[in-house]
Amino acid sequence: MREIVNNGMAEALRIVSIERGHDPREFCLVAFGGAGPLHAAALAEELEIPRVIVPPIPGGFSALGLVGTDVRRDYARTLYQPLSDLEARDISAVWSELITEGKHMLKESGIPASRWQFHRSADLRYTRQAYELNVTADEGEFTTTAKDQLADRFHARHKQTYGHQNPNEPVHLVTLRLTAVGKLDRLEITHRPDPIGNSEKSRRSAWFSDVGTVECAVHDRSRLNATSRLTGPAIVESLDSTLVIPPGWSASNDHRGFITMERHHNG
Repeated sequence: MREIVNNGMAEALRIVSIERGHDPREFCLVAFGGAGPLHAAALAEELEIPRVIVPPIPGGFSALGLVGTDVRRDYARTLYQPLSDLEARDISAVWSELITEGKHMLKESGIPASRWQFHRSADLRYTRQAYELNVTADEGEFTTTAKDQLADRFHARHKQTYGHQNPNEPVHLVTLRLTAVGKLDRLEITHRPDPIGNSEKSRRSAWFSDVGTVECAVHDRSRLNATSRLTGPAIVESLDSTLVIPPGWSASNDHRGFITMERHHNG
């Protein structure tokens, strides 16, 4: 059952790496979620990823990211007209309405005006196309020149994306978009004092596909210090997750509680 699950996750990793032109051997794998550290080493072995990083509180890592991310809301208004038929002031008026909505949201969220940001963009396409490309617009007043620049950027983006462009083809404006952002202070994971005592709390038998059943140490993650070095096979337990360090892997802990696992190469 575990191998079936691992194969599914490994395939997902291939989709977001190899199929996008990235070599997973040139990256490290960040293992978070309650079960992530349990599967991380096996996935890294499958894709030949040399290093795994396990952050503090992996079971709550996504929630931590949500708490620390900026406040953001996206707004859109569909127009679907040839860009040449629209006056710059009409486009600007729509964006102004969206900005007003964004300001209200950020104010209600308690974000000071000094931390507000607004990013304008438009979904454009050639006549008779069934898909659009999103093109950003510069800040400041949206003038006729800015409208022409928007069309030029679309042609360039189309060539970059599809390998060709047609500057003589009419450009259709499908949707105006606005992203309202309220910047928040970045969260920092501070250094923590080293705990006193031994992190190893017990030993037990565990089965690994490569070596079978072996005895391994079980460690309490909260008692690991910055000099802790663990050699697999070993298990590291915490309230929110379990980390498995298989044979052939080692792990080290740092002052902020990040655990780094690395594979050993034989021969």
